[in-house]
Amino acid sequence: MAPFKCRELVRVLSIWLLSASVIYAQPEKLPTLTVGISDTVAPSPLSKFAPESVNDGQIESFRSTDAMAFETRIVDLGPTLESYAAIKNCDLNQAFMDCARFLKMIPSDGKNDRKFSREAVYSIVKKDVYRITAQKKYFRNFGNLLASFQHGKKQFLFDLRFISIPESEIERLQDFMVAGSYKTHNNQMPQIEPIATQATFRDEKNTAGNQDRGTFVTSTETVTRVLPTFSGRLDKDGYEKLITVIDGFQNIEEFFSPRILVYPEQVGAISDAAKRSFVIGIERIEGEFVFAHKPVVQRIEEGTLVRLKARSENDKIRLDGDIAVSQVGSVGVFDYPQNTKGKRLLKQQPGNLTVQVPEQTLKKIHFSMDVESGEAILLDPVYQVVKNKDDQQETRRLVFLVKPTLVNLEGSSK
Repeated sequence: MAPFKCRELVRVLSIWLLSASVIYAQPEKLPTLTVGISDTVAPSPLSKFAPESVNDGQIESFRSTDAMAFETRIVDLGPTLESYAAIKNCDLNQAFMDCARFLKMIPSDGKNDRKFSREAVYSIVKKDVYRITAQKKYFRNFGNLLASFQHGKKQFLFDLRFISIPESEIERLQDFMVAGSYKTHNNQMPQIEPIATQATFRDEKNTAGNQDRGTFVTSTETVTRVLPTFSGRLDKDGYEKLITVIDGFQNIEEFFSPRILVYPEQVGAISDAAKRSFVIGIERIEGEFVFAHKPVVQRIEEGTLVRLKARSENDKIRLDGDIAVSQVGSVGVFDYPQNTKGKRLLKQQPGNLTVQVPEQTLKKIHFSMDVESGEAILLDPVYQVVKNKDDQQETRRLVFLVKPTLVNLEGSSK
């Protein structure tokens, strides 16, 4: 399934601000296995692509009564207060008083921890670090409340357009760019990272039924290609002209054009990815006299995932982002014999065990650059897709357009 084709799947699409949203797909047909125990689900390759959590503090304790459930968290308000004080041109004491009023926090007197309703109760741990006790629901949107206090109604609107263009037409894109902004970025093969120290004993929980649970072995096979990456900037006029060409030229396909609205310095993320499930292994569960097999299932994303963050800096916008394009190609199978020595199989099934071997193509792009207000950036990571057209094969490239705009929801955009 090519990442730019419309998927005929039951799907749910939403924009992430604090956690990733995914278009879910039906699982692949799995090999026949001896199954009597629930599957083990391995983390997906891109499970860490969701944005990091915002500043909502570290949970210190959780208590529950018949009337309410509430938490105590340790929160560092220092960065928020310093940023607010700089914006408002006030001292940190005034910044904290404004913050406490905005967050509906009252100081603790040692007696009111169980009497508050809408308000939170705070006490000082150390400079700019506070112990906050409130109902559990109070913290659900705490990070966004802090961002709203710090930045007010100002947010960044990201317009994204992901297009597929014939490789023979790729040079035409330079006609729309700011003169001198088209650059070539050379890449290198990643260094091999030892994983032994990270992996040791980390799988003890999953091997609790095994006698030799102190042994851990892992292996993957990766094929890596290194190609240059190209980038350029488009001013407002060039961007509008390119969009007109994209909308009117039949041979350019736009496969994804979302919009993301986030606070400055917060990560916004969005996904247009289907999750496909594969049985990548089989775990042997030992009993006293018998053993059983449990499938190890891994869900692999196929599609496009994006993370973006921006901030204003000297009348420019500093834009940071990550893009991942994942595609599952062929799916093979691997058979190996059962180990039946010593104990009886709980549910006898003759023959070899079978696991799936999916091949994933994963293109990852990271970028960090300054853009003027109203400008857009174009990224060409040389992601090539071969498409069949009129009984002929055509090589196309996936190109990404990102336009950040600082908007004030109470007024006009900048």
